[in-house]
Amino acid sequence: MPLTRPRLGTACWVGGLLLTVAVVGWDSDQRLDSIAAVTAAPVSGISPPAPDPDSPTGYVGGQHRLILPAIDGYHWLLQTERMMGGGGLRVRRAEYDDAPAGREVHWSGVMRWWGAGMAVAYRATHPTLTSSQALERVAPWANTLALIVVLVALVPVLAGRLGGPAAGLFAVGTFAVFPFYEYFVVGYFDHHGVATMASAVAVLLLGAGGAGWGKGGYDAAARRWLAASAVLGGTALWVNAATAVPVLIGIGVGALLSVAWLGPSVPADALWRSDPRLWRWWGLVGGAISLAFYLLEYFPAHMDMRLEVNHPFYALAWVGAGDFICRVGERKGSHSPGRRWWLTLDAAAVLLLPAVILATGTRTFLISDPFLFTLHQRYIVEFLPLAGQLLQMTPGEVAGRLSPAPLVILPVAACLWATPIERIGRWGWRAFLVAAVAVGAAFAHLLLRGLIGGQGPLVALADAFVVGLMCAPFLLRGRNAVESRESAVFAVALAPTVLLLAMSMAQVRWVGVAAALALVTIVLAAGLLVPAGSGLAWTRSRRTAAAALLLATLLASPVASSRLPLARTDGPQQLARDAAHWLRRRVDNDPAVVFASPNATTWLTYFGGFPGVGTLYWENLEGLRAAAAIYTAPTADSLRTLLRERGVTHLVLFPWDQGLELLRAARADALGGPQEPAGFLPTLTGTLRGSAEAQPTPGWLVPLPYPPPAIAALGHPSAIILEVVPDQDPEVGLVALARYYQAIRSPDRIESSLSASLGVRPTVPAWALLAQMHAARGEVELFAGALRSLRLAVANTSSLEVGDRVDAAVAFAIGRDGEAAAEQLDRALQEADDRQLRRLSEDQLAFLVRLSRQLGIDRSHGEMVAAAESLLPAAPR
Repeated sequence: MPLTRPRLGTACWVGGLLLTVAVVGWDSDQRLDSIAAVTAAPVSGISPPAPDPDSPTGYVGGQHRLILPAIDGYHWLLQTERMMGGGGLRVRRAEYDDAPAGREVHWSGVMRWWGAGMAVAYRATHPTLTSSQALERVAPWANTLALIVVLVALVPVLAGRLGGPAAGLFAVGTFAVFPFYEYFVVGYFDHHGVATMASAVAVLLLGAGGAGWGKGGYDAAARRWLAASAVLGGTALWVNAATAVPVLIGIGVGALLSVAWLGPSVPADALWRSDPRLWRWWGLVGGAISLAFYLLEYFPAHMDMRLEVNHPFYALAWVGAGDFICRVGERKGSHSPGRRWWLTLDAAAVLLLPAVILATGTRTFLISDPFLFTLHQRYIVEFLPLAGQLLQMTPGEVAGRLSPAPLVILPVAACLWATPIERIGRWGWRAFLVAAVAVGAAFAHLLLRGLIGGQGPLVALADAFVVGLMCAPFLLRGRNAVESRESAVFAVALAPTVLLLAMSMAQVRWVGVAAALALVTIVLAAGLLVPAGSGLAWTRSRRTAAAALLLATLLASPVASSRLPLARTDGPQQLARDAAHWLRRRVDNDPAVVFASPNATTWLTYFGGFPGVGTLYWENLEGLRAAAAIYTAPTADSLRTLLRERGVTHLVLFPWDQGLELLRAARADALGGPQEPAGFLPTLTGTLRGSAEAQPTPGWLVPLPYPPPAIAALGHPSAIILEVVPDQDPEVGLVALARYYQAIRSPDRIESSLSASLGVRPTVPAWALLAQMHAARGEVELFAGALRSLRLAVANTSSLEVGDRVDAAVAFAIGRDGEAAAEQLDRALQEADDRQLRRLSEDQLAFLVRLSRQLGIDRSHGEMVAAAESLLPAAPR
């Protein structure tokens, strides 16, 4: 029975829930303000996309404005928009990726359905918004609301089973354990929170239901709790198999410890007994739920064998594992041939899944591809070891982003040391506890090293102090054995916690799951170890010390996290959005496919509505291979061939972004050879950025005059946009290069490009730009000479581009020849259409509008001048 009186217990869980709602509300308000500031922060004068109710995104040209801190959220939004636009409840293809064919999508529908439901509800109170605009409004806080809904439903149930203090701890822990809470913070629109919560609650319900123990063995209450746990585990498997599978494996290990060692330690007539049949029931329910969710997602048209996600083989393995645990724990007929055959069949059902993966390789499990595996394991941050990541953080960041909650492994293991298990089983049980303490101590060392900084005697002393503080009081004073049933609960809770904590030290992606499971262990300890009669001498002083230690452990992370400033700017994403909006304005509704680094491809797809080639997802293996091949293409001709195969029309390169370099490194590592030399594209990028020796650009690849915002940390120019065009004459390409250098304010290179163009063949735009440059420098005689040559070139040229005429008009206006300037502007406006105006640089548009008004031409071409003015930035750069 709970240690506290009923009223006090109610106050604990109600107070904990209200405190959680208040803190999450306060934190969400701060984060919403941060997202609004980042989204609204101007980095250039490019106008944001205008609303368009007929666009699938709610904005003109399929564009977006919202900036989220987590990149996966953009894909969820794009897929949800497609679903809401009539693409069906189950999105199985992403046409915007792996151009031109698109790629498969194997994410579950949970986030799309939840986001769409929230958008529908929000739109009911904001009817002027389109469905996509409503989705954009709710996406930042949709996951946070899901957390509150889960807590309101779950905490009272836990209070009735584990007591008010334990339920209150769970509520408070969801925000206090930051790596867990991070999955639900405002701005994080992704499925990891749902998968982690479902996995953690599956373990929690197992513990609350006795972990396979019941009154008299197989009782109805235990069945219900294990069934509920299986439902949550099946949900986690559906949402994200990568998260759920290690947790289920850990549960299986704990269950085997329970039935093999703890179950036989109690007499047959004990009130609480282990009944292995409950684990068979758990496996059957879990397998059925897994299969049901598989059919929900894939039946009947998409039932290919993809084992990276939920599949009937997982259901079969779960059923087999449940029956295997049951038969291991059964005492009767332990040596019968029939039992051995069943155990063999069960083991085969469990091992079939990995056997098929090993036998079929990438045909069923793309992550086993050497290139993709190497890319993930060596070059993606979330797959790197925790130690290296902590050394890159300040002590304040370590304290705020990494919770000490997993250290609960140490005192819980110490509590379980005294055991009723006899003979060899005792040594096996204690070996498990020693392994748990070793993992907990290793995590404590990494945490302390990050807090203190570096290594040395101070870290070693801190390690010894923390381990001793956590373990010694329990080892010295807790000599009474914990009841076998409670030990079974912690076997099932500790095994997945220890496994995920060990995995988190190898790869940081598991830190949040390990922290959530640590919170479950804390809650179960509060509900089972603390109450009177648990087998430990819980004196008042000991309770006070334990409570103080627990509060310090839980509150350390949120206190430190609250001190970390939230971002008010996001230079890389703001730049990518600016480039995407600029390019969309230029191409308008013309078909366009972009090539960029993996992350930048997502940004350009989301912000600009452009299909891309290589986003960083396992379903896009072919797109990533193509991106690596494009980036490493050794010559201009080989690059052109690869771009044609993919239908690429524009290359958007961010020199500060190392994503393409990581693709090159992963490709070389996967091939097992030496690092490939830099291909044509990185060399060209170096030339255009001024960091490499100049080389001519191929006639089919033109740098566009995009003036990227000045962001000091990203270098200059911070972005380069190239357009794939039909072959053009060298002098034309050199003029385009000069306009690019004009846009990025590189005057010396403007002059060299124009001189080279004139050396090939004199043209109107080359003389016009050269005249403008001489005038800007105050070189009177050189300007006069260039102007004379321009007049001659204009007289001898019958056809000119609109932009060329604008440049010529500017040069004539500088030379005070209003008549010639007016003639060129008049002809430019007569010949121009909306598409040609969009292809003018900002300088050309500004000159066109200003000169047209000065010379009075706007009176006869008012509509076209107004169109040009609408394309100008809202404010000067």
